[in-house]
Amino acid sequence: MKMDSPQDHPSGRKRRPENSKTVKTGPVVQPINRQSTEEINVVKVLPSKTTGHLIPLLLLTIAAGATRLWRLGQPSAVVFDELFYSRFVHMYINRIFFFDSNPPFGKQLIATAAYLAGYGNQNETFEQIGDPYAEDTPIVVLRLLPALFGAFLIPVSYLISTELGYSRFESTVTACCFLFDNALVTGSRFVLIDSINLCLLLLAVLFVLRFTHEACLSYTSAKYGLLTGLFMGLSISTKFLSLNTLLVLGWVVVRHFWKTIDDLTISAGKLWKYLLFWVFLVFWVPLGVYVATFYVHFLVLNKAGPYDAMMSTRFQASLEGGLAAITQGQPYDIAHGSQITLRNVAGVNEEPCWLHSHDAVYPVRYEGTNRGSSHQQQVTCYSFKDVNNWWIVKRPGKKISGVAGYPDVIQDRDIIELVHGISGRLLNR
Repeated sequence: MKMDSPQDHPSGRKRRPENSKTVKTGPVVQPINRQSTEEINVVKVLPSKTTGHLIPLLLLTIAAGATRLWRLGQPSAVVFDELFYSRFVHMYINRIFFFDSNPPFGKQLIATAAYLAGYGNQNETFEQIGDPYAEDTPIVVLRLLPALFGAFLIPVSYLISTELGYSRFESTVTACCFLFDNALVTGSRFVLIDSINLCLLLLAVLFVLRFTHEACLSYTSAKYGLLTGLFMGLSISTKFLSLNTLLVLGWVVVRHFWKTIDDLTISAGKLWKYLLFWVFLVFWVPLGVYVATFYVHFLVLNKAGPYDAMMSTRFQASLEGGLAAITQGQPYDIAHGSQITLRNVAGVNEEPCWLHSHDAVYPVRYEGTNRGSSHQQQVTCYSFKDVNNWWIVKRPGKKISGVAGYPDVIQDRDIIELVHGISGRLLNR
């Protein structure tokens, strides 16, 4: 009688020893040593998909809506960081450029809802926390989206608990912890992005768990995988703090793939496809979503405002109004009539500064001393971007007529004069 020796599995991968029994992948135990198709026909019913959870989900959602939406318009004054986010929403609708310490997606969502409600034409005058909103400000609309996301946190937390295998009672207790948490309730009732970020983050957790319960490269696993990547990208596009949890989700994915390697029913080629699929979902999809939110940010905000002074001069010149009104039509090369700024990179106290002038003149005599001066227009090195930093390049004896047509480009060693753009006076040598 000939005994079979250990050999390669038809999938192209080595067999495990015969004494290998089972490996646990999530809540379902799958046999490793399968000899027939009957052994792999495992019927799996996920707890979150059963109808017995419908009633607690419905009751929790109603309670969440009541705690988050009740008297949402009170108080009618600026609360905490609403001072910044309400202003950002107003800038979004009026397309005025700004930047923030967090990515733009959460603010874009609130701004979209506010725009649809007709917000943006109000003359907001609040300067500090506690100042009242304008009478025609739709306060409820501004606070509605964070409140809805805060309410949606509760059913999502329930579904996550069921995906982890907990009972209906245990999942309800978990959801109630989110429902009655004072910080979550308070943060969901104002124009803040924390509730939006948490909800998107928990949705990513939910879908990555559902993915790990599906067959390799099935339609359902691909669907949950894409949703995981999408919500990972949206959460990191709302607040950078999401990165900590996303790293944990990445570890869950790596651990799941490591366990999948041990499944001999999956060929080596299919495993490689599975790996590339998850690299695409966990890295490229979130990155694409993140880049897309910033693309929309720069596409929409095309007007100059108080925040663009901290950006580069070339970026400022790309915005409507502000420096764009000065630099419009300027050639890339410096020519007769070009309007320029001159920056000293060493600067004052190691800070860059720009050649600057204004209408004020030096005094004839300095008080307290007998020292005199030229009594001409002041010229300094100024450390901030300002319209008085702009100068016009001209050739001696030639009138300034702009740079329309073929520009008279300034060459190396050419003699030029600098005319202050605001006062029209020449810079003395």
